[in-house]
Amino acid sequence: MLHHLLDLATESEPGFATETIRWQVELSSRGKLLSVLPLGDGKRGELHAKVPKMHNMQAGGRAHFLVETAQTVSLYFKVNEDDKKKQAAQKKRRFFLKLMSDAAKRMSPLGAIVTFLRNATEMSRVRKQLAERGARPSDWVKFVVAGKDLLSNAAVLDWWREWRKHDLSGTDRGTGSVDTMVDLVTGETVSPAATFPKVTGLVSVGGLPTGDVVVGFDKDAFRSYGLNQSRNAAMGEATARCCTDALSGLVREGGK
Repeated sequence: MLHHLLDLATESEPGFATETIRWQVELSSRGKLLSVLPLGDGKRGELHAKVPKMHNMQAGGRAHFLVETAQTVSLYFKVNEDDKKKQAAQKKRRFFLKLMSDAAKRMSPLGAIVTFLRNATEMSRVRKQLAERGARPSDWVKFVVAGKDLLSNAAVLDWWREWRKHDLSGTDRGTGSVDTMVDLVTGETVSPAATFPKVTGLVSVGGLPTGDVVVGFDKDAFRSYGLNQSRNAAMGEATARCCTDALSGLVREGGK
């Protein structure tokens, strides 16, 4: 089955995933809010095949690049959200703002987004528009600046690839004393992914908006020979991403 999933995900790339984006925040070149527009059919959002995805999210406090939830972008919470979750969201937003600010130093179009994110008045305006349109805090949001969709900007996506490569080079990827293992799908010798990406699209059957774990080893009873995390079913990062992207795609097709 895993080989069939690998065949289905021919366009998958580590660091990216297919995602359904629900809202488009349109900004002027100076970072002023122009409008918040629903995407897709107004209910399901719009499918994007190349959305940047952050690694090591399990550590907490991290955010994705360029495309994030309404909550992370603007601290838009559901009514009576508890303080602990608000504090966690604020930490995540600080990471998101720092990441966008770093990118803006080389990618000037992103400067408008940074200006927008730092403006308390603009944040109040976007939260108001999201509420009026019935948005959920977990809905994904993308940006358009001066009529240009930055998610389609090749230079911006290349910046993300470079940042990600640099960040991973200094990150403990959870491989312990074993640097390489055999990928159980391809048979190649790889540096195993510490954790598997999550499968999305299962909200209607009780899944989480942020995605659900399909392969996980969070209990001692699930581990063999002292192996940690996903080394118990070793796959390279590219293989793991392809398999989960394919599963997410099948879920979407089944929901039509």
